[in-house]
Amino acid sequence: MKIANFVVYDITTGRIIRTGTCPRELIPLQVTSENEWVMEGTANAATQKIEGTSVVEKSMAEKDEELYTQRVKKFPTHLDVSLPDEELNKQISDYFLGRVDVAQWRLDNYAYLRRRAYPPVTEYIDSQVKMAMSGPEVAEGQKQLATYLAACRAVKERFPSR
Repeated sequence: MKIANFVVYDITTGRIIRTGTCPRELIPLQVTSENEWVMEGTANAATQKIEGTSVVEKSMAEKDEELYTQRVKKFPTHLDVSLPDEELNKQISDYFLGRVDVAQWRLDNYAYLRRRAYPPVTEYIDSQVKMAMSGPEVAEGQKQLATYLAACRAVKERFPSR
């Protein structure tokens, strides 16, 4: 049994759906819907497509569209919310290839931005433990709690829900 590479693609658009390996005689069984077809070979779904029976490079516009389509399905995990707003806005715009209204995206995704910007909850817990003690730890805990709450309020103001 010889193992072979295969490419499953949409017969109407040429978009590569999946690639893989299997025994050569099982390649025809990789088709799972009527719009799919399979061919033996290798291809990269991000940069290539099928035209006729050939693997060809996508145009730059097609590559950008593929990248954008993938990116809108998930959050940009590399965002540095500690940056000033202008730099953060640039990161958001660059991530989405300049195709989103950054101000609207920030409003729509305020909860995600807040989660990334809030101080660690361990700071809150630590303040509570100190306030439950006696002596100078109580004042230290009160100060730590006030700092924690101020940081949380600043995050809520920076990333409003409306």
